[in-house]
Amino acid sequence: MKVAIYARVSTDRQEMEQQILACRRFCEYRQLEVGEIFSETISGTKLSRPEYARMVQSLRTYQYDGVVVFRIDRLGRNSRELVLLFDELQAKGIEVFSVNEQLDTTTPIGK
Repeated sequence: MKVAIYARVSTDRQEMEQQILACRRFCEYRQLEVGEIFSETISGTKLSRPEYARMVQSLRTYQYDGVVVFRIDRLGRNSRELVLLFDELQAKGIEVFSVNEQLDTTTPIGK
């Protein structure tokens, strides 16, 4: 399965490289092929997330079979946004994996 990694930091206390490394290790363990890493530093007030938009577009065009994130909150800024994204991805057969929450939408519990 070919996946994208998405990492985002929004404070000085968060470390981008730590997120990416954890996602890479997860992919190695799960034998997932990493196609591209999308990463960005976005402050709490900034609404634009260009790398997020590129990542979502790549998933919409089936360039990847899934996306791996360090934590679910990296994908969405609120519950509604997450639910809409998950619904869209699920309808397309695209999986979501979270390293920290151990979320895997390929399993019944994850769905």
